[in-house]
Amino acid sequence: FATEAEARRRIGNLVDTLSMLKDGLVSLDDKGRITGSNPAANAMAPATLRKEMPLARGFPCLSPADVELLLNPAEPNEIERDQLISGVVRTLRFRSQPAEGVVLVIISDVTSMQMVERRRQQLARWQLVGRIARGVAHDFNNILCVISGHISLLGRARPGSPEMKDSLETMRHEADKGGSLAANLLSLSSWAAVGRPTSQLG
Repeated sequence: FATEAEARRRIGNLVDTLSMLKDGLVSLDDKGRITGSNPAANAMAPATLRKEMPLARGFPCLSPADVELLLNPAEPNEIERDQLISGVVRTLRFRSQPAEGVVLVIISDVTSMQMVERRRQQLARWQLVGRIARGVAHDFNNILCVISGHISLLGRARPGSPEMKDSLETMRHEADKGGSLAANLLSLSSWAAVGRPTSQLG
């Protein structure tokens, strides 16, 4: 036990000095207590990291279950959590690397990566909206062209003639199609408002 404790102490002291690392690095004992932390880790923590401090106290965004997962001696694990640091919410990625008697946790600030991914997703959503809008505009244009054409025919048809009846029936049918398309669009917008998918596009 004395040998293991001395090894953890030496590793912790080494970790303390690793100022050249951009990512944070924390060494933990098997109870999840900090034995060492480099300057980058201290800069990412909302409170000052101290030896023997539980990792979850240094990084309150971590739950007990998160710490237990990071301490798993069988395999490395990775967790992303949002942490309030100096009044700004940052996304931190914790990656554990278990070793004999000590666990090293690499902490990366991936906020900018998350923002890029959110922008990419937002752009994809707008592209989808654009495709739907073009399709709807095309459908409505076809409906209006048919109705407009039959309105012009009505001016030349005799009242009560088969031509007039056909034109009126065609316009009624196209108007029903337009109403159905509008209803489906309203359904789509109401489902989207509550975050549920729909396939009613007409």
